[in-house]
Amino acid sequence: IRNDGKGVFNNLPLFFNATRYHSFAGKETTLRNTPLEITAWSETNVIMGVRHKTFTIEGVQFHPESIFTEYGLLMLENFLKVKGGEWVHNENQSLLTIQANGIENYLKVLNERSGDLSGILENIRLGMRDIMGGRATHEQMKSFLVSLPVLELSADIVYELAQEMLNFALEWKLPLSQHGDPLDLIDIVGTGGDGKDTFNVSTAAALVVAACGGKIAKHGNRSSSADKCGSSDFLETLGAPLNISGPFVTRCVEELGFGYLFAREFFPAMKNVAQVRQEIKNRTVFNLLGPLVNPSRPTFQVTNAEYGDSQMKIVV
Repeated sequence: IRNDGKGVFNNLPLFFNATRYHSFAGKETTLRNTPLEITAWSETNVIMGVRHKTFTIEGVQFHPESIFTEYGLLMLENFLKVKGGEWVHNENQSLLTIQANGIENYLKVLNERSGDLSGILENIRLGMRDIMGGRATHEQMKSFLVSLPVLELSADIVYELAQEMLNFALEWKLPLSQHGDPLDLIDIVGTGGDGKDTFNVSTAAALVVAACGGKIAKHGNRSSSADKCGSSDFLETLGAPLNISGPFVTRCVEELGFGYLFAREFFPAMKNVAQVRQEIKNRTVFNLLGPLVNPSRPTFQVTNAEYGDSQMKIVV
C-alpha cells in the first residue's frame, strides 16, 4: 500500500504491506468534483483509501485489523486520536513504534568501522530502503546522508542505491506513438550542485529538444544543496503544474512532446528527504542518484555531472 502520510496514515511508512479484500473499487475519474480525495493506492494504482475533504471521515479498501497488515494497529491508534472532529497527533505519545532496522544497523556498523564504507554495501542498501519506505526518522536520514561523502562513493554503491530507489518509483503507463508503439523517450539531466547560480540549463535544453520533435520525459526536483534553481522551480515559474499524476504526464509526452516527472510525486519519500537536504546544504548522494532514477527508464539520456569523478560513476 502506498499512502499520503496523513489522517489514519499519519507517521506511518509511505509503503507497507496490507491484507486486501477484493470488491468493487473506485476510479480516479469518478472521484473528480466530489468531496473525496484519494489517500492510498495499491502497487498497481488501484485506489485503496479515500478521505472526505471537509469532515474527518476516511475509508480504506483493505484490512487494518489483520495480523498480516503492517502497521494496522498504528492506523487504528491514529483513528482513536480523533477529537472534536480534528486529527490530533503526538509522536511522543504513540503506543507503538516503527522499526527502521536497516538504517539503524547501517549506522551501528559504520560507527564500529570508524566510517569505513568498504564491505558494507548490503547495509547501505537497506538503509536506503528504510528512507524510501518512509521508515527512517529525520535524524537517521541526516546521519545517513552525511555518512556518504559524494566524492568518495564507489560506482557499486551508487548503482545499488539507484536500484533500491527505483524499487519505490510509482508505476506509470509509458507513452505510445499514434501507431501504439512505445516511444523512444529522452531525458536531459544534471547532478546539480555547481554553485554557479545559473538558470536550469538541463530543463531549458529539454524544452528545445521537445520543440524539435523529441519526446522528453524529464525527471527532476526542487532546488536543494548548492543550487538555487531546480527543474521544478524553473517549470513552476513558467506556470507548469508539478503535482500531476502518471496518466497526465503520459498524455503530456504523447500530445506535447514534453512531460515532467516530479521526483516528490513519483518517489513520495523524497518529500521527507527534502528538508534534510536543505539542512545539510552540501551535495549529497541524491545529487548523483537523480539522473539515474528516472521512472520512465528513458531510451536516451544526456547527463552532466559537475564535480569529481561523478561522470565516470554515472556512466559505469
